[in-house]
Amino acid sequence: MNHANDENHNQLEDFLPAFQVAGETLKACDCNNSHSGNLSVRDGKNLIITRTGSMLARLGAADLISTPLSSDLPPTPRTSSELPVHQVLYEKLDCAAIAHGHAIWAVLAGFVWDKLELIDVEGNYYHGAVPVVTCKPATSSPALGEALANAMSDSPVAVLRAHGVFATGDTLEQAMQRICSVNDSARLLVEAHRLGLDVVTLHRSDYLRFSQ
Repeated sequence: MNHANDENHNQLEDFLPAFQVAGETLKACDCNNSHSGNLSVRDGKNLIITRTGSMLARLGAADLISTPLSSDLPPTPRTSSELPVHQVLYEKLDCAAIAHGHAIWAVLAGFVWDKLELIDVEGNYYHGAVPVVTCKPATSSPALGEALANAMSDSPVAVLRAHGVFATGDTLEQAMQRICSVNDSARLLVEAHRLGLDVVTLHRSDYLRFSQ
């Protein structure tokens, strides 16, 4: 009997419920399709990340992979293709969890604006203005991780143009919630713009203040 493998399996089982809640919620909130997105948490000198090709709304223990946090060490096979991005974000930012989703409304808004200045009370309170990052390639590279880390030094969430949203948090739930919140606020922004409303003025409106 391989006790090391049993211990690793039990450890991944302990993390599974948080991953399942985050993955299911991102899908329910239209922030992922059947097989998009990825999730990870910091675990000492390792990180636990979803495997490549996993269904985030249907995660099992076999979909979670423990791999070195350092990019200097060889990764565990079958990790998400976005592993290099997660590694850089953990290196550069003070966070315990990362969520990435293909949030449709946020992606659409990212084609229109270089920064999403949110016009609803919740979006403005929690996020204010969300950076939009342009990077080539827009996936799976340390260069993307660096670009996101620079943008996210002042914001726990960023839109990656033509791709999706990355968010950090103290927990997976917090990171996931930030994606869902930004996506909802981005939809309001896009719809207001389509109606011809002055979104710049709306962003500066007094009613967005929580106190007078």
